[in-house]
Amino acid sequence: MASIIWSLLLFLAQLHTPCFTSASQAHAGNLTRLSVPILCRPDQAHALLQLKKSFSFGKSTPTLPSWRDGTDCCFWEGVGCDASSGNITVLDLNNHGLSSYDLHPAIFNLTSLRRLDLSMNYFGLNCNNIPSTGFERFALLTHLNLSNLGIQGPLPIGIGKLVNLLSLDISTSFDNLIHFEETYDHHSNHLYESNFDTLVANLSSLRELYLDNVDLSRSGEELYISLATSVPHLEVLSLAYCRLEGPVHKSLSRLHSLMVINLQGNDIAGSLGSLQQLLLGFGSLGELGSIFTWLGDRKNLTSLVLEGCDFSMTTPSSVVSSFKTLRTLTMYDCNLPRSVVSAIGNLMDLRTLEIMEFCTTYGSILSSFGNLTNMIKMQIHSPGSVPMPTAIGNLTNLQTMVIQCDDPGGYTSGTIPYTIGQLDNLRLLDLNGCYSGRIPSSIANLTQLTGLHLSNNAFNGLIDGGDLPFCSSSCASTSGLRGRHRFRVLSAMKMQWDYAIKHENLGQFDRAMSTLKGVKFSLETSFLGGVGVSITG
Repeated sequence: MASIIWSLLLFLAQLHTPCFTSASQAHAGNLTRLSVPILCRPDQAHALLQLKKSFSFGKSTPTLPSWRDGTDCCFWEGVGCDASSGNITVLDLNNHGLSSYDLHPAIFNLTSLRRLDLSMNYFGLNCNNIPSTGFERFALLTHLNLSNLGIQGPLPIGIGKLVNLLSLDISTSFDNLIHFEETYDHHSNHLYESNFDTLVANLSSLRELYLDNVDLSRSGEELYISLATSVPHLEVLSLAYCRLEGPVHKSLSRLHSLMVINLQGNDIAGSLGSLQQLLLGFGSLGELGSIFTWLGDRKNLTSLVLEGCDFSMTTPSSVVSSFKTLRTLTMYDCNLPRSVVSAIGNLMDLRTLEIMEFCTTYGSILSSFGNLTNMIKMQIHSPGSVPMPTAIGNLTNLQTMVIQCDDPGGYTSGTIPYTIGQLDNLRLLDLNGCYSGRIPSSIANLTQLTGLHLSNNAFNGLIDGGDLPFCSSSCASTSGLRGRHRFRVLSAMKMQWDYAIKHENLGQFDRAMSTLKGVKFSLETSFLGGVGVSITG
């Protein structure tokens, strides 16, 4: 999201620059050539070219071809200029695949910069790759992003002198790296700050602070006092995996503008003021009881992410009273007793519920979930069974349902209830490794589906009056495909059989699927001697 906003801002900045270096004007039948002076200042163009020389480019890496001597640098890739002065105000090289031994000092000659984004590159070829001074020359800077840059060492003291800074990001963003696990160490920052007060003392304008994975273990309670004193208008605070321990000092509750806080991966407790979004993580299963007090006023809390939380000592009534304003609830690796799961069904404002990454649950979907009539997305990943109650049919606003079971007992979640056909707004239905028996014919009522994934289940028989055959080892019946037109809107369907499909049935299946335009079917197991079949309509 941050990178999208930066790109938009860069685009807007370039809209304010002249679009032509020359123009033609017709007057009284004569064609007059008008020259428009090049905007870019030569000294700043020279600084950019020096910076380019410090980069290494791989075979698949763009080489910044627009950065050429003698051309207007205001039109170079990633560069934005002030329309009146020609000063460079924006430099955005986010995720350009750049490598460097260090941050070249030439960049500090761009003293008119207001926005600088070098994130998702690698400047870690040299162990001492982040200069301690130089940043203080960016006196006009409002946004600085050095996240996922592979830099290490102490935070540069010059950053603490940027009095106009609104957003500071020197984090290792795990969200950005989740799809690039092989390059995690390559991009992660390894930074520390021994004197937090010095860092933020002059940053009174700051609204967003992202220091995820920066070692702040030496800061102690000074960190919270400094935040409350020096950055009173802070709205977003992200300190995930910063090695923080002990209580959160009460002074942090003075940050009345704070809307989002991320303290995942720390061992903390304490008290906060009103929040809209909260992300908490525990190194091992931690009790939530004390956290209710720690949260303080929760009337504005609408989004909550919990990781490694133990609900075993939590009363159902406290769940309802503490989380009643939530619209989004996400839990990873949590211990969820049946009573707590049932209480979640009373959080009437929930739009999104995610129970992920092997949360220990006892009956993941209970009849009380039928109360969640405002639910739009439900995603459950369970190490055991996930029985589906008939009350699931009450969730008529549901658009996404993803249920994945890693059940050692094998398909003990039972059958899919007929009431699933009442979810007439459903776009994605993904049921993996959970259910057995017949699929109810009511599934044909889900006319809004664009994705249907039914892998690793033990379905059998034919959908009565329905559209698709599901076979057991006997594959007793795969004929009589009816009502195929009902699934015309499907753009993707994925099914998987763990048993053989008789050869004589494949031709009929092929003919049936040929009526579905733009639909790709994938049968993902070994059958017919290990030959897979993919049918595209």
